[in-house]
Amino acid sequence: FFHELTHAIHARLSSGLKGGQQVDQEVTAELCATVLMDFYGFRDHSGNAWHYIKHYAQDPLTAITRTLSTVEDVLSVLLEGRAAT
Repeated sequence: FFHELTHAIHARLSSGLKGGQQVDQEVTAELCATVLMDFYGFRDHSGNAWHYIKHYAQDPLTAITRTLSTVEDVLSVLLEGRAAT
């Protein structure tokens, strides 16, 4: 749920997403979903998010670093009620 929700917010913030499963879009959605799960008390220590990101990104740490600004923007919409235009 959180993963798809963050895809929807990301799409609104960036006037749409690229078709298919793009690395930056998948990393953003999965990282946001992980933060939201923790925020709402659904802690997951399985490593699933890391494995998911590793599946899409050859260098997962760099991919995560590159998406942090977008992750912050998406989470601001969801957690602070900032408008997604």
